[in-house]
Amino acid sequence: MKNLNYQQQNFVRRLISVFLAVIISVSVMSGAVFALGSQEKTVTISLSGDEFYFAPETLTVSSDLAYQYGYENEDDGQVSILDVLIAVHKILLSDGFTVNTAKDYLDINSGFITKILGVDASASSFFVNGVQPNDGVINPLYGSYTGYTADKSYLKDNDDVRIFLYQDKSFWSDVFSWFDKTNVTAAPNQEVNLNLNGYVSFFGCYPQETIEANTEAISDIKILSGTDKYDLKDTGIVTDNNGNFTLSFETPGKYFISAESYSDDFTYIVLPWCEVTVEEENAETASPSPTEAPVVVSASPLPTDVPFEETVTPAPTETSNIESASPLPTSSSVPDTVINKEIKLLMSNISSLYTETTEAWSIFDMVCGGYSSQLKNKSEAKQLIIDDAFTSQSIGTLAKDGFALKSIGTDIKKLKSSDGEVFDLIDKISSYNISDITYITDAVFAMLLYDSGDYTVNGNLTREVLIEYILTSRNSDGVWGYTWEGMNYPDYDSSAMVLNALSKYYLANSAESVGIDTKTHSQIKMAVDKIVNILSKKQLSSGSLGSSNTDAMVITGLSSLGINSLNDSRFIKNGNSLISGLLSYTLEDNSGFGYIDNSELNKLATEQGFRALISYAGLDSYGAYNIYDIKPIKNSSSSGSGSGNSGGSTGGGTTSITVTVSVIGDTAHGDGKHTGSYPTWIFPVKKTVSSNDTALSVIMTVLSENGYTAKGLDSGYISSITSPSGVTIGEYTNGKNSGWLYTINEKSPSVGMDSYKLKNGDAVKLYYTDDYTLENESSAGSNGSGISSEPGIISSPDITASPEATSDKPTEERFIYSDVSKDYWAYRYIKILSEKKILFGDNAGAFRPEAPMTRAEFVSVLSRIWNAENNIQSDEGDSLIFNDVNKSDWYFDNVNWASANGLVNGFENGEFRPNNFITREDICVILDRFYEKLYGKSLGTESEMNLADEFSDYIEIDGYAKNSVKHLKEAGIINGVEGRRFAPKENAARSEVSKMTALCFFKDEFNN
Repeated sequence: MKNLNYQQQNFVRRLISVFLAVIISVSVMSGAVFALGSQEKTVTISLSGDEFYFAPETLTVSSDLAYQYGYENEDDGQVSILDVLIAVHKILLSDGFTVNTAKDYLDINSGFITKILGVDASASSFFVNGVQPNDGVINPLYGSYTGYTADKSYLKDNDDVRIFLYQDKSFWSDVFSWFDKTNVTAAPNQEVNLNLNGYVSFFGCYPQETIEANTEAISDIKILSGTDKYDLKDTGIVTDNNGNFTLSFETPGKYFISAESYSDDFTYIVLPWCEVTVEEENAETASPSPTEAPVVVSASPLPTDVPFEETVTPAPTETSNIESASPLPTSSSVPDTVINKEIKLLMSNISSLYTETTEAWSIFDMVCGGYSSQLKNKSEAKQLIIDDAFTSQSIGTLAKDGFALKSIGTDIKKLKSSDGEVFDLIDKISSYNISDITYITDAVFAMLLYDSGDYTVNGNLTREVLIEYILTSRNSDGVWGYTWEGMNYPDYDSSAMVLNALSKYYLANSAESVGIDTKTHSQIKMAVDKIVNILSKKQLSSGSLGSSNTDAMVITGLSSLGINSLNDSRFIKNGNSLISGLLSYTLEDNSGFGYIDNSELNKLATEQGFRALISYAGLDSYGAYNIYDIKPIKNSSSSGSGSGNSGGSTGGGTTSITVTVSVIGDTAHGDGKHTGSYPTWIFPVKKTVSSNDTALSVIMTVLSENGYTAKGLDSGYISSITSPSGVTIGEYTNGKNSGWLYTINEKSPSVGMDSYKLKNGDAVKLYYTDDYTLENESSAGSNGSGISSEPGIISSPDITASPEATSDKPTEERFIYSDVSKDYWAYRYIKILSEKKILFGDNAGAFRPEAPMTRAEFVSVLSRIWNAENNIQSDEGDSLIFNDVNKSDWYFDNVNWASANGLVNGFENGEFRPNNFITREDICVILDRFYEKLYGKSLGTESEMNLADEFSDYIEIDGYAKNSVKHLKEAGIINGVEGRRFAPKENAARSEVSKMTALCFFKDEFNN
């Protein structure tokens, strides 16, 4: 049972508790058959917690009890668990249980039991004949059946009903246990041999084979016995390592046998039961020898027909045990290219399971896997996860929530619950003490979250404390797990997770570079090397370590060290790699993973397997890839070709390069001829990528970052793209020859976009064509996109370098840009600024009002206002103020002017980041400073306005920007966006900049 205690209970405690309540009686099944009259069923019933409240007894129960006591509107004619509970309460409470008082003692809500014997019973369950009543239909997401609620769990004659309150109130990990015999007849002093078996009750709603695979003997449990079923005494006997024990009785009579519910200080068990009838000896009932089994009157009705030895799954503490644990799937040596194609398909299929998820880990995995744009409920999930983080007291849960929130761009140091409570998640985690850590994974995830953002940690639970805890909590064999009575019980899953937590420090060139001392650095290196060696030794000839979950966690941990689980010789056994081992659990339809075989989908196995595939694929881009750093991979091309080396160091032969990406779209006009210019969907943006990246991977990254969704990736090209507003343009949209093409440096490559390896300086353009047959190798821009290859224009697509770059000042009749009509909401603001030659359109006559504006473009707008108001040119000399702004840049003078006049300060590393899009809060800050510089007075009115009353997301506004946002709000220049949000971190569109600028500096003229 030691292995069951640890490997299975802790497995449930750490990783299943998130959705346990979903599995246990999750639905109220409709369509009950109504009988004309009530019926009766004779069943055996028990009710227990840490003791029996109602010891096993056979009762005849009527189907109309729930109706009689007001729990249902009518008698459905079938005996349910609810009827049984009412019968038990009638016996125990007698006249105290009436129609008027019934719900004071026993209550349900939507079929779920909420109160038993007057106490909270929300953490309770019931088993019938050893399993939870269910619909028998596999839920593909969880790999389990759907359970019935108490009022819809119907019974048959002779059913064995066991109702119990969970003793483990946090994780509901109680072990459902039973003796191998329930009724025994023996002679005085005859040995009665019994065996105690069980499985974690979580599996009660799973298929029979899963229950059998997770059933084990329960050791070290104290046995109780007596003649009064409600006053059993400790016999001094405990179960051995195989769950066996022997006892005997001198005096004839009836004896009851059970067990102590928590006798090994680790295992909570649902109380088992056996009745022994000791009869007087006579000539006809001579005592059999001790080797003969007592007469079995009735065998246990629990869920196994085969001898118990055949259903036990030995714990994976020794290689020989693992190999005999179950018929593990084997795999043959397969070429890497075949495996990588299988991974690519598998990742795509699994991602489709999570598009509507609001679960923290699934959201985290989707973002890291490059599938962020496919998540449909990010906003809803964000608040749900924030609220969970606000109420949770579990360090591991808080860290999990932190990873999910960070992955979707939320500042976890500035969170606000639904109740309006503001909190800092890092501070909350660090406020705990070391004694609050319930298991090694708490420390692991807290450490990883701290390092995911290099957060400053000021509380009790610092990095130093966590590192010391991790290093000192190992068993004597170097594996993380637990020790009991001098014996070590390893947890290879958690040990692999430790690799993720320590990889940053292990790979560091020096202790100082990661803020630790030399001794600690040396200890980390030894600890990591040892566990990698142990994991290698535990690997089986099939490539697996015994289950898909363990394989997945080990692959994820090894990837953080740069160790390739496909080709590292330490993780290849009998020609089978660790990746092959994991893939051997893949379902035939490639929809996910099974747990110990590939017969049925297991939710947790699929979730963790998905994380492992992402981690493996990340090696291609990053060399060493720690998924908890939240660095999205390029899922369209990175199926894990394995650039991580075999020696466990970083690298892999890749270099960082910079490329420019743009996307030119179209409108859906069918077979009709296109008129006018083609719309620019994404303006040229620079991206730093790996030299192993392809044109397709960087295009997909840029599309995803801008809210576009593409299809056709599995075929290595793009068949259609859907814009953030829901417009889809794809193959055949505008004719039989229409579709998406791409160019590199204005030329069409001879290979597909999934095969073109990028080079430094490449200009990648994805564009839509109505007729690909008219395109040629130098066809870049032939679709009339209006984007010139002139460097000066590309670097400033939204505002030309000088007024001379456009036509003469537009007249009233000619003013309207091709994409700004007179009824456009920002028409008047755009008109004023364009007439003053402060804002311009592009060379194709478009203004692009919904496009974002870069920081360089915005300060250039203000520079033109300064020149117009002061009739001077803003020339601040040739000094280089920012290290990323050069004299050759078209915006050099404008940025220098803004810095010299105190409008911009740049970033701590000396950068201005001119090509970054400017955020809404930064626009407020710069406008506020410029207004005071220009007019010598503040925009604000110094009113009593409270931003918390104005904007629902005021907590997301950085401190340096709050006063400026308040000033612009007071002046009536900003109003916010939908949902009373200000959206401080979002980019402002050119139309929004036009309005804010016009109202700031030309309000009087505008009003006139």
